[in-house]
Amino acid sequence: MKRAIVVLLGLVGAAVASLHGPGSAAPADSPATLLGGSLSADPLGWAFHPTIAVAKDGSVYVAWSQHLRPENWEHAGTWVKRWVHGSWQALGGRIGHTNRDPGGRWTEGYAPSLAILEGTPYLAWYEGGGYGWGAIDGTNIRSSVFVAHWDGSQWTLDANGAMPNRALNTDPEVAARTPVLAAVAGAIHAAWIEVRRIPDRGTYNVVVVKRLSGGRWLPVGPDLRAESADNTRMIDLALIDAGGTPHVAWSEAATANAGGRAQVHVAKWTGTEWTRIGRSLNVSRSGFANYVALAGSGNALYLAWQERGLAGKNQIYVKSWDGSVWSAAPGSLNLDPDRGEAGRPALASDGSRSWLAWTEGAPGQRGGLYARALGRGGWEAPMGPLNVDREAGAPDGPTLGAGSSGVFLAWAEKNPPPATKQVYVRTLP
Repeated sequence: MKRAIVVLLGLVGAAVASLHGPGSAAPADSPATLLGGSLSADPLGWAFHPTIAVAKDGSVYVAWSQHLRPENWEHAGTWVKRWVHGSWQALGGRIGHTNRDPGGRWTEGYAPSLAILEGTPYLAWYEGGGYGWGAIDGTNIRSSVFVAHWDGSQWTLDANGAMPNRALNTDPEVAARTPVLAAVAGAIHAAWIEVRRIPDRGTYNVVVVKRLSGGRWLPVGPDLRAESADNTRMIDLALIDAGGTPHVAWSEAATANAGGRAQVHVAKWTGTEWTRIGRSLNVSRSGFANYVALAGSGNALYLAWQERGLAGKNQIYVKSWDGSVWSAAPGSLNLDPDRGEAGRPALASDGSRSWLAWTEGAPGQRGGLYARALGRGGWEAPMGPLNVDREAGAPDGPTLGAGSSGVFLAWAEKNPPPATKQVYVRTLP
């Protein structure tokens, strides 16, 4: 039975008490609690691109990309920790292939994504350098997407037997990147971006979606794309379960050098086909949409994205779907819409409220990490800055997770000293 997706997005209400300027709210101090210290596998290395997931029992999992200090050099890999009994505990060591694996040559690991299914954490990431992943039995393999799950003692690859290196790619000569995971209707779903080539004409990007069933990766419908041009590029994507069905959002430029024009799109799987939810959702047709985020709460669907005008600043916008039309929050949700440059947005819902997190800086000011909740009266005043070091820290890549144990915010932050990047987690009130 089809279930209507209903969301109420109000105006910024009485909770926004003071303004810096039109549409900008003064941030409020927050009791957001730091959950332990840095999660980094090596504080003198470089940790980045965290992702977070909360299991039904309240367990919190965080994954991130990491390389070690120079004297312990190795390809960047993926690491996972779990919050247990008041401390962060590692689930194994470095995850991913190395040059010691058959065929592996450029096995750097990037862009992890986590999902929890029936208490089991699943992890996706992609590997590859500028020349691809490597070669097996004379077959060159481009950058590759992998998925593994924690079996209680180690990470076990959920392999695709059709690929020589057991990656999820649709073909060895097809480059894949930026995977995302979601548990939907009792099955792990993975989505990622792949490159398609038109001989003598150009290349374009598509979103590929598969689900894991009985140990096999099965396609979920055809490839997704919004543009039909010979040269297109996708920048970012998101995948969630909303109302028991997969929903995908992505940003896509019509040409390889779109000149500031990239649009954000959303589609849902009906069981037989992918159906677009509205058309381009940008605030401006000439705007450049970059990072995207989706969140669901029951039947509610929220979309957030970063958009930059031709002569403006990076802004964060949010829209909601009521089953028939998209409704927008009133203008930019930046801390300072006039001067602020906003980074990647994150969304999550704890069942009662939805949360937005992002980073933002302004001329002459260091960037800060902020979060705000959608209450009954609309979007509440931003909380922050939530950096560990409010004066000198440089945060980026926030990600949100929600569950029975609360709402959790993870991010990467460059800390001087030791001038390396760490990963941290806070609980939100």
